[in-house]
Amino acid sequence: MKAASVCLLTQVPRLGLTRILLCVFCSLYLTICNAAEPGPRDITASHYYMEFLTYKAQEKNETVLELFCEFPINYSYRFRENVGPGGKIGLTVTLYDPEKIHFDSITATDSVYIQEQHAASLLSDTYMRKFAFSLKPGNYVARIEVGDREAQSSFAFDRPIVLADYGGAGIKISDMHLSSQAMDEAFRALPVSMRRQITPNLSHIFGIERKTIYVYSEIYNLKKRDDGTEKNVVATYTIRDMNNHILSLKKYPLNVVEPVNTLDNAISVAGFPSGSYKLVLEIRKRNTMETTCKETIFHIINPWSFVSPDSYQAFVRQLRYIATPEQSASLSSMPEDKRGGRLQTFWKTLDPEPATDENEFMLMYLKRVYFANQYFDDLTSEGWETEQGEIYIVNGPPDKIDRIVSSTNSKLYEVWKYTNLQRKFVFVDNWGLGSFQLIKSTALVEPIYSLQ
Repeated sequence: MKAASVCLLTQVPRLGLTRILLCVFCSLYLTICNAAEPGPRDITASHYYMEFLTYKAQEKNETVLELFCEFPINYSYRFRENVGPGGKIGLTVTLYDPEKIHFDSITATDSVYIQEQHAASLLSDTYMRKFAFSLKPGNYVARIEVGDREAQSSFAFDRPIVLADYGGAGIKISDMHLSSQAMDEAFRALPVSMRRQITPNLSHIFGIERKTIYVYSEIYNLKKRDDGTEKNVVATYTIRDMNNHILSLKKYPLNVVEPVNTLDNAISVAGFPSGSYKLVLEIRKRNTMETTCKETIFHIINPWSFVSPDSYQAFVRQLRYIATPEQSASLSSMPEDKRGGRLQTFWKTLDPEPATDENEFMLMYLKRVYFANQYFDDLTSEGWETEQGEIYIVNGPPDKIDRIVSSTNSKLYEVWKYTNLQRKFVFVDNWGLGSFQLIKSTALVEPIYSLQ
């Protein structure tokens, strides 16, 4: 079995809170291309975010895989019976070779110890970890398992990975590493392997406090003879909308360096409207017209400008779990030119830490609304309006979900358990269409004698 190297990044609290935070200003549902893909009802896995970045390895015919995982320290690790709020979370990454060409599997593990002060936080902090592997190019499957070791509970999900082949002839481009962290001259003076340590923006969401995308990538197989006095090699960054209309185009001549050329450029996205975009990097030799490209998706959210006349009233309705009837009426009747300012004032009154740049309560609430709309809608209502959506928005993710098929009526039941509330909520899908209604709310220790 081949050894795998494990690298750890600095702990990054609250980073995950801004990744989906203001999508509810309209019906724009972003596809976070680098997020772990949850199953139809996999609430837990959807809170985990992944990024797989590949580079050329120093070893011949191998590719470096850097696997980033960001995960929440949520209620399931803070309020646990007989364990206490602190504890250790284990993270295991196993790479499988489905065709068993190179090996059967490689496993790397890491853990995070959750301190008592973290458990006391009102918000679900997030932590980022990085695992690094050097493997032969090919198709693999990554299984990520996250477990609360003291509570002896865990879950796992799989992601397919394609490791590109950066060897051979021709220009090759590594994956693009998108970051919110500026790259200065000190960064450029680092060895190539050290430059990869910059913290990635796993969500690929920009445009809130993040109005600049810092892009790092590596170019392979360029030779110094490719670089003439007229800058024969050119890098072009193009931003396109999802209909492939060009919105921005910037060209940079390259000074060829062997054996690896690195690119780190700052791309402004200030003023871009909310939505999803393509970032395309093209490397071209002018003398031979040899060209290669790499593409990735990123997302822009500009919250206040995004409250359009059509979406404003719908957004105000989504505040009913935290706004008083008087506040709701005031927001609903506000003239169009004053709505943005009035909304900012409303959120400021709920900000638990006014001295910080972020409004932590707003981010948490809007994230929950977005998630409810994604997973709890039914045939007649948006997710935030359903009973499951309301309980999720008000209380956050349940610690545990049990799914039970009744032996008497064959109906599907879900039991949501909240250890911190010492309560459980029982829902039933009466028609088999994935639409659940609340039928019972009881104390956590109270048994459910029958499911009718």
